[in-house]
Amino acid sequence: MPTPRALASLSLAAVAMTTVGAASSASAATSDRRVISACFRVETGKIRIVRTIAECRPGESHIRWVRGAKGKGAAGPAGPAGVAGTQGAPGAQGPQGPQGVPGADGATGATGATGGIGPAGPAGPTGATGATGAAGLPGTDGAVGATGAPGSIGPAGPTGPTGATGATGAAGLPGTDGAVGATGATGPAGAPGATGATGPTGATGFTGATGPTGATGATGATGPAGSISGISYVAQTYTAQTPTSWLTLTANCGPGKSAIGGGYYSDNPQETFNADSYPAADPAGTPAANGATTAQYWAVRIYFTVPNNTRVYAICAPTS
Repeated sequence: MPTPRALASLSLAAVAMTTVGAASSASAATSDRRVISACFRVETGKIRIVRTIAECRPGESHIRWVRGAKGKGAAGPAGPAGVAGTQGAPGAQGPQGPQGVPGADGATGATGATGGIGPAGPAGPTGATGATGAAGLPGTDGAVGATGAPGSIGPAGPTGPTGATGATGAAGLPGTDGAVGATGATGPAGAPGATGATGPTGATGFTGATGPTGATGATGATGPAGSISGISYVAQTYTAQTPTSWLTLTANCGPGKSAIGGGYYSDNPQETFNADSYPAADPAGTPAANGATTAQYWAVRIYFTVPNNTRVYAICAPTS
């Protein structure tokens, strides 16, 4: 009997013979029985003796048989029926039995009457075919192993690349200028103070020596501004302007006058946008120089989204 860890390579014929011997021993009904487990491949006919059928490899079938020890113990109770095993490969053809011994020649008898033809003598016996070993009892499958503990959490993946910067949004449309506030009214002049009473004339004294010149007194407060006369406004109309680009439109106060304010009016204000409003030195809308005392024109820089009618206003004051 090989040890549980021993491996053996036998042909399927040897397996059959071993199984037969095991069945014969089992019929002796002994109490000292041992179950032998083995794994085999049908394709190659190789067999391995193992401790349990759980050691069978992928592609191998398993087989079990009982080996009983000699003795006359009472037969043990029949074990439960095992799970049906896989179909085993056909056993190898048993060897032909030996030729029977020919019988001895009989003594020569007296010549008798010619009898009828006697029956043919029997053929020699054919050797008995070896008995097929009984199939071993299939073993039960081993218990399913416990579920392994879950693996630990893997490391965090690398940070993904930074996304591309989005495109810059379109520039907003310019807001319109607020309307020019009206000129405030001139405040009233203060009332003059009352004249003090005349004192009595004193006696004429001696003429004294001329004293030193006194220091110049402080400059008095500036009096209130007088009203401006000659203020007027002019309007320049522009009809059906085409919205191809920004336009610079002007209003002309005329010679001897200076534009001190202005603005514009649009027939379609929701589709009109104003960028600048300023005093100008010429009809093309050239801004007046910083510190200039006169600017004959008032200009607006404007944009339309649809054809439009527009008027440019200038508040004009005389230059002298």
